[in-house]
Amino acid sequence: MDIDGVLVLAHSEKQDAAATWKRTFGHHPLFPFLDHSCEGSGGPVADLLLPGNAGSNMASDHIAAARQALSQLPKQHRRGRRTLIRTDSSGGTHEFLNGLTARGRWLSYSVGMVITEAIHRAVLLADHRRRRHAHHVLRDEHHRHPDPGPGAAASSAGQG
Repeated sequence: MDIDGVLVLAHSEKQDAAATWKRTFGHHPLFPFLDHSCEGSGGPVADLLLPGNAGSNMASDHIAAARQALSQLPKQHRRGRRTLIRTDSSGGTHEFLNGLTARGRWLSYSVGMVITEAIHRAVLLADHRRRRHAHHVLRDEHHRHPDPGPGAAASSAGQG
């Protein structure tokens, strides 16, 4: 599932239209899209209609959009690591990510972010032992929950 906001411009006063962060006027809805794989449609499965001046990193909005979209999935895909939720940096809030990984839900997630020069330097300076530990944790997690492969019908998250 790929959750992303889009700007919808309004050329006249419409209900809930407002000034946007790009100095335009309109709405800023948040859409969860499903299954961008070869077999999937990539279409939106829910929408959260927001005014143009809505903040893009509101955890409550991302939680509401994810809940709407998850309710559209078959029951077996509403929980578990095989369902991947992807957002850009606007979804990178502790509240949202804690909700995805809460006990009983355990969803996988991927949040994009800008890597600044300072972050890049910090990663390079991380001591070797910690990097090895992270590698082992990831390897062990993969062995506990192996990827079913491209022929499996389980995951609808696709290649967002």
